Amino acid sequence: MIFINFNEWLDEYNDYMRLYRMFGDEEYFIEAQEVLDSLRVAVNRMQVSIKIRSGINQDTLRKLKML
Repeated sequence: MIFINFNEWLDEYNDYMRLYRMFGDEEYFIEAQEVLDSLRVAVNRMQVSIKIRSGINQDTLRKLKML
């Protein structure tokens, strides 16, 4: 299983937003948005993985009950 440290991504997002607010440089805002996009992708993948594993586990349980 791949370990994803969401706290690090959130810290990075907060850092970019803080820099954006301090200096007003649009590049910091763009970087912050890219971090959020990456985080969304990771969360979606994790949710799909959980659904797949849940389906596999349910199928396995059904097969065991039939034995």
